[in-house]
Amino acid sequence: MLGPCRFGDNRSRLDPSGSAEMIKAADLLAKARNPQTVVMAELPDGRQFKITGYERAAIWARRPEVAPLHVGVIVVRVADAAEAARLYDEFERLLAHDMM
Repeated sequence: MLGPCRFGDNRSRLDPSGSAEMIKAADLLAKARNPQTVVMAELPDGRQFKITGYERAAIWARRPEVAPLHVGVIVVRVADAAEAARLYDEFERLLAHDMM
């Protein structure tokens, strides 16, 4: 479900300490709608997990000519991998509800 990934300096950092995963996800949803923006969760030890962008990455892998030259990355600091998984689940739930 989640996989580690590293990005360079082309990213913005959010530190919504104390927020529930749903609030984080809802707040980031509008920003993540940009097809050239992905959301990553970052653990205190620096490991990162992709939260959004799986479908786009698969399309870009099959059709590199449609891939953007640069992708913006929003990094959300989380306490642990379980919080990253909850954030991923909330994004999926919100996106599924949004598409109905």
